[in-house]
Amino acid sequence: MDKPTQTRNRKSKARERIRKRAERREAVSDMIQDTVGNVPDVPVSKLASNVTPALNVVRDWWWHFKKDMPLKLILQGVGGFLLVFVGIFFLTTVFSRDIGPNLSSMGIKLSGMTVDEATETLFAYWNEEMTIDIMLDDTIFETVSPADIGISLDATATAQAAKDAGLSGFPFGQEIDPVLSVDYGDVQAYMLAIGNAVYIPSYEAGYEWRDGQLVSVMGTSSRELDVLISIQRVTDNALQIVTDGMVSLATTSTPPAVVEADPYFNDALSFVTSDFILEGYDPFTNDSQRWATTRQEMADWLVVTDAGLTIREDGLEDFVNTVNQNIDLNDWSRYLDPVETYDAISTAFLTNEDTANVRIRYADSTYELQDGDWGLRLGRRLGLPLFNIQTANPGLDWDDVYAGQNVSLPSRDLVVPLDPVINKRIVVDLDRRYLVAYENDEVVHHWPISIGRTDAQTHPGVFQILSKVDIAFGSSFSLCNADNECGQWEMDHFMGIYQVGVGLTNGFHGTVRLPNGGTLTRGSTQSATTFGCVMSDEAQAQILYEWAETGVVVELIDAVYPPQSDLGRDAMTFIDDLYQS
Repeated sequence: MDKPTQTRNRKSKARERIRKRAERREAVSDMIQDTVGNVPDVPVSKLASNVTPALNVVRDWWWHFKKDMPLKLILQGVGGFLLVFVGIFFLTTVFSRDIGPNLSSMGIKLSGMTVDEATETLFAYWNEEMTIDIMLDDTIFETVSPADIGISLDATATAQAAKDAGLSGFPFGQEIDPVLSVDYGDVQAYMLAIGNAVYIPSYEAGYEWRDGQLVSVMGTSSRELDVLISIQRVTDNALQIVTDGMVSLATTSTPPAVVEADPYFNDALSFVTSDFILEGYDPFTNDSQRWATTRQEMADWLVVTDAGLTIREDGLEDFVNTVNQNIDLNDWSRYLDPVETYDAISTAFLTNEDTANVRIRYADSTYELQDGDWGLRLGRRLGLPLFNIQTANPGLDWDDVYAGQNVSLPSRDLVVPLDPVINKRIVVDLDRRYLVAYENDEVVHHWPISIGRTDAQTHPGVFQILSKVDIAFGSSFSLCNADNECGQWEMDHFMGIYQVGVGLTNGFHGTVRLPNGGTLTRGSTQSATTFGCVMSDEAQAQILYEWAETGVVVELIDAVYPPQSDLGRDAMTFIDDLYQS
């Protein structure tokens, strides 16, 4: 019984499957009818057999279309567009006169410019805006143009390099290196010019006066510009310097000889707290000026060397400059010589003196000529022999000078070249022909004298005993014969005081023995009989010769050249009193 039932069930299921297939075929037939239009009437069995392969093709095509075709079409379209764009871009760039995209040099965008436009732009930037920081010890020493340190730009070559780069800047951009050159001579000239500004001398151990106390200061090393290496840094790295906008100078240093100042602290304190005075002496006026010093100044002067505590050579500069600015507001030609001041203070320090003596100097100057101020009159007015004034004005025609014309005057120190003897002075009144000698401001000698003849006058001025010869020789053109054979005279106790020409000196003397065997003495007259010298009687000449050493200042005065010192004025009063008594 069971088996027939199973058989009927299988048949029922088979019929159901056949029925569903028939329904599907009818549905497909309707779809085909809608899709491809009318078809010829054929038997259903034949239609089904012919449609099945076509239906499979349609199904495959529809499935692939829905899955693949939109993406492929999109990709193919985009790729084609890009290919066309790149092609057009490449062709327009290659055949264009403009510089390609995304190209620049030194930060200047050059894209779209012609070579000429880029050249002009680069040239303007280089000369007007481009700067280089000169670095010294990690700080900016100064900012200069590239040309100042010898770096030049070839703007045309740089612009052409950008044009030749083509599309290399697409799409991310490219920086074109500037075409540079370096002039070694210009770099060298710059480095040599800044050498002094870079230089810092080594500081040997010393002291400062700080907050009312003396403080030791350790020595520090020097700083000098290493010119050769600094030049090499520029010549070898021009591109990097321009790119960075900076270059570092190379320096060297020298350590101090002594670093510690503490071992000499007590000696330094003793000097700094003393009442030290600098005293300047003017031999022309016979006056002295005194300048007190501050604790800070004195502390700055001191230095510790291998030899011990001494005066720093460069430590007096500020002090001397201050003194010179105030030494004499009415006579700007007076000054203290820095070297002489250093020597005077060093000597006083080493000898534990609280006063340093230095000479007040006179600088060269100019003079405006007044009416009649030519020839001997000019020299007498100024207290300078004409020989010295003519030497200071080479090429000047003294026969063609005029009032208001400026002439150069040598320093007055020219006629007082030796260290002056401060406590002695000789004053000679040429008008009254009388000599007065002073020692420690007191009259120690005085007597009448004879002076130069009208054609060989004794010259007024402040001079100095330059030489001493017990027996000297002299001559004059008036003693020469027709054969230019000149006789000589002898002078006793001669002391030269000023030059009247090369190898010719006037001075003090006693008796003169003439070539003809006669003698010339002052005798009882105050006459004008010499050839420019000041003549005393023999005994008095010997006294003066033995009393006055070289360096004693001599003041020769008259109506044209009045006294320059208080002693000169005192001598006039002294002589007045003698004549009135």
